[in-house]
Amino acid sequence: DDLFCDEGSSGPLCGSCNPGYTFSSQTQNCAQCGDSATWTQAFASLFIIIALFGLISLLRRGVIYVPPPLRVYSKGKAYTKVRFIHVLFNADRAAMKLMVSTYQIIMSV
Repeated sequence: DDLFCDEGSSGPLCGSCNPGYTFSSQTQNCAQCGDSATWTQAFASLFIIIALFGLISLLRRGVIYVPPPLRVYSKGKAYTKVRFIHVLFNADRAAMKLMVSTYQIIMSV
């Protein structure tokens, strides 16, 4: 019975995974536990959430640092006042949709 099954699987028609193995829908067979990128995805999501909260807090404070190449638009000032509501309403909807869909695709892989 185990001679015909892939590593980590056993039972009738090799339909069950051995202890320490779990079924992987990507490879369609049993894979060792801990081989997935779950922790990497969790840390990436956490980093993105923290970065978003940081950006929102900067916008709520109303002062943002302007890099030197963009100071032409802020009348030469290193810091400029930005209102959160202006950023929210002036955000390009297509860009927002692209960012959300890209995030969804990255997290599904």
